[in-house]
Amino acid sequence: MLALTHCLKNEDNEVFILSVNTPKHHFDLKNLPADILSIARWEAVDIDTSIRPFAAFLNLFTNQSYHIQRFYSKEFEEKLIELLEKEIVDIIQMESLFVTPYINTIRRHTKAKLVYRAHNIEYKIWERIIAGMKGGLKKQYLKIQTQRLKKYEWNVINKIDAIVSITPEDKEAFIEMGCKIPVHITPIGINTIDFNLPEHHNRYPVLFHLGTMNWLPNLEAVEWFLKEVWNTLHQKYPALKFYIGGRGMPQYLSRSNTPGLYVFDEVDNAKRWMNEKDIMIVPVLSGSGMRVKIIEGMALGKTIISTTIGAEGIAYTHLKNIVIADTPEEFIKMIDLCISDPELCKTIGRNAKELVVNNYNNKRIGEELNSFYHQTLINSITQ
Repeated sequence: MLALTHCLKNEDNEVFILSVNTPKHHFDLKNLPADILSIARWEAVDIDTSIRPFAAFLNLFTNQSYHIQRFYSKEFEEKLIELLEKEIVDIIQMESLFVTPYINTIRRHTKAKLVYRAHNIEYKIWERIIAGMKGGLKKQYLKIQTQRLKKYEWNVINKIDAIVSITPEDKEAFIEMGCKIPVHITPIGINTIDFNLPEHHNRYPVLFHLGTMNWLPNLEAVEWFLKEVWNTLHQKYPALKFYIGGRGMPQYLSRSNTPGLYVFDEVDNAKRWMNEKDIMIVPVLSGSGMRVKIIEGMALGKTIISTTIGAEGIAYTHLKNIVIADTPEEFIKMIDLCISDPELCKTIGRNAKELVVNNYNNKRIGEELNSFYHQTLINSITQ
């Protein structure tokens, strides 16, 4: 979201951000760095989106999605109304499905065009998660909630004026869902110049995974890799090291004494941390949208070994600019290949960097989104 804000600002747009400030990702506006504060005007409203067992149970007796219901706040709605009555805006870009409950409020207080920037197809994430779960009450509850989320997501897409999708796969999914409005693909991008760090290669390859661990698909991915791949791999290569880093690390992983595993609850400098290692492991089994960490790893010239789901949305070529593996056997085979052929790793890394520079550069992404907004939405206001 911050990267896209930079893009819009660089195209001479004035940007105002009203943020849902949750316990999970809480921040203090006063402590934001000056360079971030300078790109937009900021407001935030604290909303407690914590999962509460009793509220989750009572939700069963409604027809609402608990995933969505947790993000509605009267205080946020009041702040939104206050801003809409003061500001004249052309476009309101809703970041993620979880702020779409305010569509009707927005419509009542402004004629601005509404854009839904879809980070994922949300219900598909939960369908994939449920598919990998054992039976029980939790699975049954999540099935009910996933069906409600799907119904909500299908209903919301034609209540807005345009969708900004992150991946071509998500755009096709919206069309299949009956979407009748314009859909523009805006992939996750980065400022590639920020990733021009000196090349770093260890004498013996070092594996790593970096991602927020309180996002369920990341936790699921790491647990699967440790259980299905790592033990066999470490027995074969006793000197091999696997580093895991990310906010929200569960204590049982932080305290793990698994041989060869090194766990970091927080990573102070993600770019430097990644750059000091060689092979990024992305064993994502569920999820939707696009993994920004893959783009960042590619920009650093790293070899990425990912599942097909993990690499969704990226215009990759297997064994040219990324390595794809979907089973334990394939992960072991591909890691074998990378360890035995360091030159192949370097070539894949160089090709990955080239792919990002050509396709996921924020400057080009910002220009294309700005053009879409002006041609498709703003011009229709003035005509």
